[in-house]
Formats: sequence, C-alpha cells, structure tokens
Amino acid sequence: MHHSGKFAAFVGLAFISALPALSSSSAQSAVSDVAQGDPVQAFSKADLASDLALAFDAYTKLHPGLERHRSRDDIRSAWDDLIEDAPETLDQKTAFLLISDAAADIRDGHTYANFYNQPKDVREALFDGADKLPITFLIADDQVLITGDASQGATPLTGLQLVAVNGEPISTLLDRIDPLQKGDGDRPSVRRHDLNLSGLGRYEPFDIFQPLLNGPIEGLYELDLLTASGEPLSTTVAAMSRTDRAAALFPESQSDLPWTLEQRGDAAILTLSSFAMWNYDFNWSEWLSDAFDTLKEEGVSHLVIDIRGNGGGLSGPPAQLLSSLAVVDLPLPKQTEILAMQTVPEDLQGVAGTWDKSFYDWTNRSSPMGDGRFLHEPEDAMPEAIPANPGAYTGRVTLLIGPSNSSATFTLAKALKNAGRAVLVGQETGGSSRGITGGAMLFMTLPATGIEVDIPLIGYFPEDWDLAPDGGVTPDIEVVHTIEDIRADRDPALETALSLPD
Repeated sequence: MHHSGKFAAFVGLAFISALPALSSSSAQSAVSDVAQGDPVQAFSKADLASDLALAFDAYTKLHPGLERHRSRDDIRSAWDDLIEDAPETLDQKTAFLLISDAAADIRDGHTYANFYNQPKDVREALFDGADKLPITFLIADDQVLITGDASQGATPLTGLQLVAVNGEPISTLLDRIDPLQKGDGDRPSVRRHDLNLSGLGRYEPFDIFQPLLNGPIEGLYELDLLTASGEPLSTTVAAMSRTDRAAALFPESQSDLPWTLEQRGDAAILTLSSFAMWNYDFNWSEWLSDAFDTLKEEGVSHLVIDIRGNGGGLSGPPAQLLSSLAVVDLPLPKQTEILAMQTVPEDLQGVAGTWDKSFYDWTNRSSPMGDGRFLHEPEDAMPEAIPANPGAYTGRVTLLIGPSNSSATFTLAKALKNAGRAVLVGQETGGSSRGITGGAMLFMTLPATGIEVDIPLIGYFPEDWDLAPDGGVTPDIEVVHTIEDIRADRDPALETALSLPD
C-alpha cells in the first residue's frame, strides 16, 4: 500500500490500522497495576532488554523522524529507565505495555505496537477476550458521558456520567492510559480524544489498555455513576467481548457507506468519516463525483465538509476532493521526503517484514543529503499545487476538523486552510506541523517477547520543521464540545458552520 503516486502528499495514512503506547515515567506504575490474571507466557527482564536493544537499533538505522520530537539520548535514557524498573519476570501483558511504552517515547504517530499487526496468539490473548466494559462513551472536559449501554441491567446507563471503575476514579484511569497512546509530539488533548469509545471497528485504545490495567473481577465491573442532576449511584455489570457489545448496540449491518451528503436548505453537509476505503465495497471516486454534480445541479451555495473522526486512509479521496474545490490552483503544503537509509540491513530484514520487498532497497530512488540522511525521489514528483479545475464547485466551503485528523486528513486541512479555500471550524487537528511519517512501513516482531512494532520508513517534513510548533492545524473558529452538548445531542461545531454569514 505504498503511496508513491502524484498525490503522495497524503501519505502516512492508517496503514493496517492503528494505535498504542505508555511513557517511561509511568512504566513502573503501569506494570505494578496490570490487571491480575494468569501469565500468558513468562519472560525475563533480559528478554525485554534484548528486544528493546534490537528495536532501538532498528529505529536508529531506519526511522526518518526519530529525533523530530525528542533527542536520541533522551529516548535511550527513557528506555534504560523502563528496563531498570521492569520486574525480573513479566508476562505477555506486561511485555506489551512496556514495549508500547518504549514506542510511545519516540512520539511519532506511526511508531507503535500496532494492535492489528500483532501475531494471532497475542491478539487472541490480550485483545479479544470478554473483558470489556459493556458501554460506549464520549469524553468532554475530562468528564465521561455514557452514550451506549449493552449491559441489559436494571439501571439504564446511557446518559449517565461514569465516575469510577472498580473503585478507581475514571480520571485516574484515563491518566494512566493517556501515556500509552501513540501520537505525533506531545499532544495531551489528542491522546485524550483518542480514548473516546465508540464500539465500532475491531479495536480501540481504551478497550485494549483498560482491561490490562483495571480488568473485571470475576467477570464483573463495579461502576460508580452520576445522574444528570448530580445524584450518585453504583451498579455492577458483566464484562463482555467487543464483538458481543457491538452486536447488542449495532444490530444493523455496519456495511453502510462511510460518506453521506445531506442538504439543509441552501447548504449541504458532506460527511467523510474515513478515507480507509479498503474497508468498503463501493466506487468512492464515482460517488464523490456524483456528490459534486448534485451540489451544482441543486445550486447549493454553502458546502460543509465534516472530516471529524477521519484519521486518514488512501491518498486518492482527499486529492479528488481538493480537485473538486479547486476554482484556482490550490498550493499543497511544501514538504521533502526523507529516508534514514538507502538499504535495510540484512539482519533487520530477517525480523522486519513488509508487503513490498522494494522497501528494503531505495538505492535507485534516493540520493545522499550530506548529513547521513537520504532524499527520496519518487517516480512521480509531487505537484506544487492541485491545478485549477474548470468544473470545480464554486460555492463557499466550511471544513469541520478535530483531533482525529492526522495523516491524510491533517494534510487536507492544512492545504485548504493555507489556500484560504475553506473556513475551518472545530478543534485543532492531530498530526504535526513538524511533519509526519509513513508511506512505507516495516513490521518487526521482536523475537524474545513476540510483540510487533511498526517502523515507518519515509518522513514527510516541511522546510524548517524544527522551528515549527508542536501542534496540528488550528481552526479559524474554535468550538468546544461540552458534556451538556453530548447529553442534549447537540453539535455546536456543525451549528456554528451552518450559521456562518455569507
């Protein structure tokens, strides 16, 4: 799934999917507080040290953005502390947490112990059990509001505020999970946002880490709650698998298209919830063309594009979207494609797999930069701009953005903002103004513990990236979603967008 074509600006996408990581400062507490249970497999501290030594060697040789947010010495020191604090004997759960911790210390959105890429035995033992909370929720103002309830208990939970799980305050639990998150740079708000629990898809970070840190007791969870009026109450609910919870909450097939177009008077709302089109069986390019034909035929003067929740995917959809909006040339964010090496050492090839063996040798596609790095020279040069399209939509455009936007959607938001083609409404995106990584990946299964880590090979960095702030794309109009909005099923960002004057 190497995106080396014309619109390579939109790389770094959600390759096989996503997520995890814990920070060395919290390593000891996370290890000591791992939920009790029989070890899946026993490892020694020496096994962990051996695997992390191999991982550090691979990252220092292959990772183009290793020192984008932290120095190599700082990363090495954090890993040394992590190993020193580790128990002499650890099980697979603890090994996964600690290796996720180490990967998170690099602070790169494509560097992590990828849930989807773990060996089957790891996924089955750690991720797929009946140990999940029977609820879904949204987080606002560090408060957790339950939005879905599959518990079938006497107390309906939807609309209640979750205060504690098994006696542990939910704020404390979230604080312990936060550092386990992957992400570009030091972005607490993005990591916290990524702990929202929708119940959709195969994996979500909260569902992965919460049972490992504070799992069910004899198959049950004790929940402390607050009503809308602030009245406390408690209830006991049975843990369940993610699959069973989804079946209870979403009995209809989840094959619905991830895109919708809805007219609201003179305006229309184009919702694009994913660019990971390999998960859907429809002709997305034709659908998008038809949508813009409809906008023009209906004379829609204001288009609101909602990409909140869209973490990225293929490069084609955002490129076509930009072309559909290009009443004039739309400059693309300037960036350089960087490699840390030209060839992957043979010893690392033996433990790091990929879907395209050409990723092991970049000699004919790169040139030395003189500082130990290499300039990637793709076959199709990245255009400086999306050319003006005579058939483009000419109405005004508002783009709804949020912390989920990274990779392709980060670049899309940045391109539209820089060109002044859309008003951005919502919250700051994920991703990083210092550049992103991705495009080509290696998947390295560490031999002692059997835990997999992803290694991105291409860095997409702007000029003077080291002077850029550690942040994402900021909205023109910031709108905060409160717990009262969630409870009342209000969408203040969409309401703001639709009420903007001409």
